[in-house]
Amino acid sequence: MKLVTWNIRGLNKIYKQKELNKFLNENKVGIVAIVEHRVKHQVAVKFVNKVAVEWNWSFNYQHTGKGRIWVLWNPTYFDFTILRTHEQFMHGLVKVYSLQMEFYFTDVYGLHTIQDMKVLWEELNCITQTMSDPWLLMGDFNVVLSVEDRVNGTPIQEAKSRDFKNFLQVTGVMEMKVEGRTFAWTNNHVYIRFDRELINPAWVQKWTHLEALVLDLLFSDHSPLSVTLEDRKEQVARPFKFYNYLVDHPEFMAIVETTWSRPNNSIPMVKVWKKLQKLKVESKILNKKEFAGISDRVKKTKEKLQVMFEEENYV
Repeated sequence: MKLVTWNIRGLNKIYKQKELNKFLNENKVGIVAIVEHRVKHQVAVKFVNKVAVEWNWSFNYQHTGKGRIWVLWNPTYFDFTILRTHEQFMHGLVKVYSLQMEFYFTDVYGLHTIQDMKVLWEELNCITQTMSDPWLLMGDFNVVLSVEDRVNGTPIQEAKSRDFKNFLQVTGVMEMKVEGRTFAWTNNHVYIRFDRELINPAWVQKWTHLEALVLDLLFSDHSPLSVTLEDRKEQVARPFKFYNYLVDHPEFMAIVETTWSRPNNSIPMVKVWKKLQKLKVESKILNKKEFAGISDRVKKTKEKLQVMFEEENYV
C-alpha cells in the first residue's frame, strides 16, 4: 500500500474529485494527505465521501478557516491517530496493519512568509525533541534549499533557504532517497522543487529500502509524492563490507579523490553522507571488477599449481 501527499488546488471541481478517486483506486493508495484544496469546511465531509468512500479523515479547519490540510486513510489497511494539528501541518501516528509497521507522519503545507516559515521550523523542532522513533515528513514546504531547486522564475529568498537548512542541520532530519521527476511543481515555464520527503535517523536505520517517488503531473500543477510501504526483510541486501585490500589497489585513491571533489550543495552532514554513499557504490564496482569470485579464483589457481607440481615431479 502507498502513502501519498499531494497539493491539489481547487478540489471543489467535480472532474478533479473523479480523477482523485480514480488515482486512489488504481494506485493502491491507503493513506493520502491533501493540501491547498480550497474546499469549505461545511462541504468537506461530502467531498471526502465522494473521493474516498468509507475512508476516515481528519482536517485542520480548527486552526484556519481555509483548512488547508486533509489526511484521509483507508481503515481496512491503516490507522492514523492525530497527535497534533497546526495551521501548517498535521502530525500523528500511522499503523500499517498488514506489515505490523508503526511510524510518525507529518504532512506539511508551509505558508509563504519568512515569519510563518520560522514558526513552522520552531514547531517541527519541538516535535523533534521528543522523537526517537521513525518519522516521515512530507508535503509542500513552499521553500527551496538551493538554486538547483528552481529553473526560471524569480531568485530564491536566501533567508528562507537558510532557515530551512538550519532546521535540517539542527534536527538531523534528512531528505529521503527519491526517484521520478526532479521538480514536483511547474507552470510549464518555471520548475520548482517545493514538495519534499524528509526522514529522521531512526527511519534510516529501520527502513533503508524504502524510497519516495515523484509521480508525473496529472490534474494538478503539483506532482503527487508517493512512498510504497512494504516489508522486505527477506530481501534485504547483504551489508556493505569494506575490505582493506581495496586500499592497496592503484585505482582506489583516484576513485576517492574524484568522488569527494564532486560538487554537492547539501548541508554539511548530508553532504558527507551522500559522498560516502557514492564512494560505497564506487568501491563495490571496483571490488566486483577486480576481486569478484576471489575464493573460486584462488581455488582454481591452487589446482593449477598442484597439476604443474605433479607434472614436474612425474617428469
